[in-house]
Amino acid sequence: MLTSHEIEVEAQLDDNVHLGQGTIVEGDVEIKSGVQVGRYCVLQGEPGKKTVIESNTVLEDFVTVYPGVYISENSRVGAYTILGHPSKAELVGGDNTGQSERVREQLVEQPETVIGPRAIIRSHSVIYTHVQVGSSFNTGHSIMIREHTRIGNDCVFGTHASTDGYCRIGPMCHIGQYAQLSQAARIGRGVFIGGHTVFSDNNRAIRDVEEDLFGATIEDYVRIGLSCVILPTVHINAHSMIGAGSVVTRDIGEKTLAYGNPARLARELTVDEIQRYVISVESSTR
Repeated sequence: MLTSHEIEVEAQLDDNVHLGQGTIVEGDVEIKSGVQVGRYCVLQGEPGKKTVIESNTVLEDFVTVYPGVYISENSRVGAYTILGHPSKAELVGGDNTGQSERVREQLVEQPETVIGPRAIIRSHSVIYTHVQVGSSFNTGHSIMIREHTRIGNDCVFGTHASTDGYCRIGPMCHIGQYAQLSQAARIGRGVFIGGHTVFSDNNRAIRDVEEDLFGATIEDYVRIGLSCVILPTVHINAHSMIGAGSVVTRDIGEKTLAYGNPARLARELTVDEIQRYVISVESSTR
């Protein structure tokens, strides 16, 4: 257990809280009943940016929690994870990206990190501030979620999956290992994105915000195979499927099977093919 000088007086600890050796709790932090915090963690809060760890949550060793983090009940955070990492604007004093009308609806205005109940966030992950994550979030190791990202309930991020921020990801999505979502991506409900798939939001690779933020839009129940490339401005309509290794350079119609480089229409998916996938997604969360 911690000695008293390692906990600042502002912190509020309920009964039955365990804090490991060398852990520091400072500022406006509230830790609810049944929470277990491992060794050498740092939990910080400050006026206007309170940190709350809800009941029966486990933080493993060497976890860093910045001010303004809310971790809901029955969650588990793996060792060496960082929650509430400062945004680019906070680190360097500004971020032109956030001024663009193209991402206006994507902004998470409050400087906080909200993790829904029953999350499992595995070791070495980094989740920034200005992030909202729904319930039953489940990750592999070393995922990264940048600022201004919203993630719905029951989503999975595979090991080393990442989003560059200013993204909206609907419920029940699966983002495969090493997948990379560009800024301004919009992902619908029940989308499967295969491992090693890469999104882009800049057609000319010019370092100017006016050339960025043309992220793809992926509608509900789309399936994208392994190792695909999704180019800027692409719109993949609902219930479509993209074959593994494809390069998607143009919009894909609804209920379409497409593949190749560049991806082209192969045929229309059958009702049975679509329903089998939708049922598998919806039943997996019950």
